[in-house]
Amino acid sequence: MIRKALGWQIVRFGIVGIASNIVLYMLYCGITSIGLGYKLAMSLLYVVGVIQTFFFNKKWTFNHQGYLNVTLLRYIVIYGVCYLINLGVIGKQE
Repeated sequence: MIRKALGWQIVRFGIVGIASNIVLYMLYCGITSIGLGYKLAMSLLYVVGVIQTFFFNKKWTFNHQGYLNVTLLRYIVIYGVCYLINLGVIGKQE
């Protein structure tokens, strides 16, 4: 039973991640094509992506019932580090 639940969590996590990345990439392409700088576009969409995936994964993927503030803080710290890595990679391409 636990293995089956874990399997569905992995599938749902993948669906959230893939769908989010597709939508965010399309938005990124659209807003950079109208002249918004790529660093600003990436920064804005990163925030949108972190928020949306947090709530989709919290509710749909993991059915987490814990405290929102502690869970969200951990999530933001992890994704904050990832954001700095993304920004560094983009900065090196200039």
